[in-house]
Amino acid sequence: MVENEYTESRWEFIDKIQKWFYQKNQFWLSVSILTFSSILILQVIFNFAAQTNPKVREEVDFLLAPVLALFAFSIFWRGLVQTFLCLAGGLTTYAGMFLFYTRDFANQIATPFVANRLGYGIKSSVVVSPDQFAEKYFIVGIFALSFCLAMAIKPNF
Repeated sequence: MVENEYTESRWEFIDKIQKWFYQKNQFWLSVSILTFSSILILQVIFNFAAQTNPKVREEVDFLLAPVLALFAFSIFWRGLVQTFLCLAGGLTTYAGMFLFYTRDFANQIATPFVANRLGYGIKSSVVVSPDQFAEKYFIVGIFALSFCLAMAIKPNF
Protein backbone atom coordinates (compact mmCIF):
# COMPACT_ATOMS: atom_id res chain seq x y z
CA MET A 1 0.00 0.00 0.00
CA VAL A 2 2.79 2.43 0.91
CA GLU A 3 4.74 1.44 -2.20
CA ASN A 4 1.71 2.19 -4.40
CA GLU A 5 1.34 5.69 -2.90
CA TYR A 6 5.02 6.36 -3.46
CA THR A 7 4.73 5.26 -7.11
CA GLU A 8 1.72 7.49 -7.71
CA SER A 9 3.39 10.54 -6.15
CA ARG A 10 6.50 9.93 -8.25
CA TRP A 11 4.47 9.82 -11.48
CA GLU A 12 2.63 12.99 -10.48
CA PHE A 13 5.97 14.73 -9.97
CA ILE A 14 7.18 13.57 -13.40
CA ASP A 15 3.93 14.79 -14.98
CA LYS A 16 4.39 18.22 -13.36
CA ILE A 17 7.90 18.49 -14.77
CA GLN A 18 6.77 17.49 -18.25
CA LYS A 19 3.88 19.98 -18.16
CA TRP A 20 6.31 22.75 -17.24
CA PHE A 21 8.57 21.84 -20.17
CA TYR A 22 5.66 21.52 -22.60
CA GLN A 23 4.43 24.99 -21.66
CA LYS A 24 7.82 26.36 -22.67
CA ASN A 25 8.20 24.17 -25.77
CA GLN A 26 9.13 26.97 -28.19
CA PHE A 27 11.67 28.41 -25.78
CA TRP A 28 13.48 25.08 -25.37
CA LEU A 29 13.35 24.47 -29.10
CA SER A 30 14.98 27.84 -29.77
CA VAL A 31 17.61 27.12 -27.10
CA SER A 32 18.36 23.80 -28.82
CA ILE A 33 18.75 25.47 -32.21
CA LEU A 34 20.96 28.24 -30.81
CA THR A 35 23.25 25.85 -28.94
CA PHE A 36 23.57 23.56 -31.97
CA SER A 37 24.52 26.49 -34.18
CA SER A 38 26.98 27.75 -31.55
CA ILE A 39 28.69 24.32 -31.51
CA LEU A 40 29.16 24.54 -35.27
CA ILE A 41 30.45 28.12 -35.01
CA LEU A 42 32.89 27.11 -32.25
CA GLN A 43 34.25 24.32 -34.44
CA VAL A 44 34.83 26.70 -37.35
CA ILE A 45 36.50 29.26 -35.08
CA PHE A 46 38.76 26.65 -33.48
CA ASN A 47 39.74 25.23 -36.88
CA PHE A 48 41.03 28.64 -37.92
CA ALA A 49 42.58 29.38 -34.53
CA ALA A 50 44.34 26.00 -34.42
CA GLN A 51 46.22 26.88 -37.60
CA THR A 52 47.90 29.79 -35.86
CA ASN A 53 48.20 28.28 -32.37
CA PRO A 54 48.07 24.47 -32.12
CA LYS A 55 47.55 24.62 -28.33
CA VAL A 56 44.21 26.43 -28.60
CA ARG A 57 42.32 23.10 -28.65
CA GLU A 58 43.47 22.38 -25.12
CA GLU A 59 41.68 25.51 -23.89
CA VAL A 60 38.30 24.83 -25.52
CA ASP A 61 36.94 22.78 -22.62
CA PHE A 62 35.51 25.70 -20.64
CA LEU A 63 33.45 26.82 -23.66
CA LEU A 64 32.38 23.48 -25.06
CA ALA A 65 31.19 21.64 -21.95
CA PRO A 66 28.52 24.20 -20.90
CA VAL A 67 27.18 24.50 -24.45
CA LEU A 68 26.82 20.72 -24.78
CA ALA A 69 25.24 20.52 -21.31
CA LEU A 70 22.72 23.21 -22.26
CA PHE A 71 21.87 21.34 -25.47
CA ALA A 72 21.37 18.13 -23.50
CA PHE A 73 19.20 19.90 -20.93
CA SER A 74 17.02 21.43 -23.62
CA ILE A 75 16.45 18.05 -25.33
CA PHE A 76 16.31 15.43 -22.57
CA TRP A 77 12.62 15.79 -21.70
CA ARG A 78 11.36 15.04 -25.22
CA GLY A 79 11.79 11.28 -25.12
CA LEU A 80 14.12 8.34 -24.73
CA VAL A 81 15.37 8.29 -28.35
CA GLN A 82 16.16 12.02 -28.35
CA THR A 83 17.91 11.73 -25.00
CA PHE A 84 20.06 8.82 -26.17
CA LEU A 85 20.97 10.59 -29.43
CA CYS A 86 21.74 13.78 -27.54
CA LEU A 87 24.03 12.07 -25.04
CA ALA A 88 25.80 9.95 -27.68
CA GLY A 89 26.18 12.94 -30.01
CA GLY A 90 27.36 15.17 -27.19
CA LEU A 91 30.03 12.73 -26.06
CA THR A 92 31.37 12.11 -29.57
CA THR A 93 31.31 15.82 -30.39
CA TYR A 94 33.20 16.54 -27.16
CA ALA A 95 35.74 13.87 -28.06
CA GLY A 96 36.12 15.28 -31.56
CA MET A 97 36.53 18.88 -30.48
CA PHE A 98 38.58 18.51 -27.31
CA LEU A 99 39.55 15.07 -26.06
CA PHE A 100 41.73 13.89 -28.93
CA TYR A 101 43.81 17.07 -28.82
CA THR A 102 44.88 16.60 -25.22
CA ARG A 103 48.08 14.84 -24.14
CA ASP A 104 48.94 12.47 -26.95
CA PHE A 105 45.56 10.74 -26.81
CA ALA A 106 45.67 9.60 -30.43
CA ASN A 107 48.96 7.77 -29.91
CA GLN A 108 47.46 5.88 -27.00
CA ILE A 109 44.78 4.48 -29.31
CA ALA A 110 47.19 3.38 -32.05
CA THR A 111 48.79 0.15 -30.88
CA PRO A 112 52.48 -0.38 -31.65
CA PHE A 113 53.52 -3.16 -33.98
CA VAL A 114 56.06 -5.62 -32.58
CA ALA A 115 58.02 -7.83 -34.98
CA ASN A 116 59.94 -10.71 -33.42
CA ARG A 117 62.88 -12.33 -35.23
CA LEU A 118 65.04 -14.87 -33.49
CA GLY A 119 64.19 -13.54 -30.07
CA TYR A 120 64.83 -9.88 -30.84
CA GLY A 121 61.77 -7.66 -30.76
CA ILE A 122 61.56 -4.66 -33.02
CA LYS A 123 58.97 -2.24 -31.82
CA SER A 124 57.77 0.21 -34.42
CA SER A 125 55.06 2.66 -33.54
CA VAL A 126 52.96 4.71 -35.89
CA VAL A 127 52.67 8.43 -35.33
CA VAL A 128 49.02 9.36 -35.74
CA SER A 129 47.72 12.87 -36.07
CA PRO A 130 44.82 13.60 -33.71
CA ASP A 131 42.99 15.26 -36.60
CA GLN A 132 42.30 11.85 -38.16
CA PHE A 133 40.36 10.70 -35.11
CA ALA A 134 38.88 14.04 -34.14
CA GLU A 135 37.27 14.84 -37.49
CA LYS A 136 35.50 11.49 -37.65
CA TYR A 137 34.23 11.73 -34.10
CA PHE A 138 33.09 15.32 -34.63
CA ILE A 139 31.18 14.42 -37.80
CA VAL A 140 29.45 11.45 -36.17
CA GLY A 141 28.57 13.60 -33.14
CA ILE A 142 27.16 16.39 -35.28
CA PHE A 143 25.07 13.90 -37.27
CA ALA A 144 23.63 12.52 -34.03
CA LEU A 145 22.93 16.01 -32.66
CA SER A 146 21.36 17.17 -35.92
CA PHE A 147 19.15 14.07 -36.09
CA CYS A 148 18.15 14.68 -32.48
CA LEU A 149 17.32 18.30 -33.32
CA ALA A 150 15.31 17.23 -36.38
CA MET A 151 13.30 14.88 -34.17
CA ALA A 152 12.73 17.70 -31.71
CA ILE A 153 11.48 20.04 -34.43
CA LYS A 154 9.27 17.46 -36.12
CA PRO A 155 8.48 14.61 -33.68
CA ASN A 156 6.89 12.40 -36.37
CA PHE A 157 10.16 12.45 -38.35
